Amino acid sequence: MHISSSMTFGIIKAVISSLEKFFFRRAYEISTMYRCHREILGRFPKPLCNDLQYDIHLGKYYLRELKICPMFWIKAINNKTFSKVVLTVTAKKNSKKFQDSLTLFDVNSVPTQTSLSRIPFKKVLVEGSQVYLTYDEVVIKIVELYDADGRPINIFGDGTVYFHPVDNLAVAMGLEKGDFEKWGEVFNDQFIEMEIREEYIRHFEYKHNTLNPIKYVKGILFRSDWFIRANFWRKNLRSAKQLTAEYEEYIRQQQELDTWRIERDLEEQNKRVEVKKLFENV
Repeated sequence: MHISSSMTFGIIKAVISSLEKFFFRRAYEISTMYRCHREILGRFPKPLCNDLQYDIHLGKYYLRELKICPMFWIKAINNKTFSKVVLTVTAKKNSKKFQDSLTLFDVNSVPTQTSLSRIPFKKVLVEGSQVYLTYDEVVIKIVELYDADGRPINIFGDGTVYFHPVDNLAVAMGLEKGDFEKWGEVFNDQFIEMEIREEYIRHFEYKHNTLNPIKYVKGILFRSDWFIRANFWRKNLRSAKQLTAEYEEYIRQQQELDTWRIERDLEEQNKRVEVKKLFENV
């Protein structure tokens, strides 16, 4: 039976894909879990005004899903409730800008998450020595704010934040994958690339460790990119043993940090209650 060249190529491609999935999928999975944990909206909230926090996601992938537009997250703190919040989100670069307006009701300690349908995804394009950005600054401004009883609150300049989105030029230049689709799933290789950079650092230390001849020679002989990456994958094929251990350590540290934040917030809340009682008794 004659087998066409296209069929042969398809078989070879399928075999390679199966082997890659067998050896690398676990590492991709761990790296993506790290990225998802970092990008959860509200995980690292930022102050919008004294009693409001916000977060924003400008990428097209969020928690392993392809989104249709960026997302915005907002939450009231200090036991406050706002019957209505009107704000604008403006993304701009030079003379070009994109703007969306949001009108939100009953904003309290339960986070409100919504979409920014008029803001495009943040994109970076590198051509030679030139870097092209969709936008390089985002401005979030509270236009109207009403307390729990519907009375307007004077903002007096508070309630406007400016920030510059951080771009991963390595992904734009094709040096890293960032978010990518494979085997019908979405993965992210940020954690993998971070750990590979750690390998570079360790070998740099070996090179300058003149007190240990073995490490010094190892740093000189095995400092090439292919060796460092091969050494990383030697420890992470199939089971991603080293990568899993690093991820578990990261989660442990984050849990300790979360506990500290909860205790700090509770302490600050108790202080505010005590101060309020003092004023009431005056």
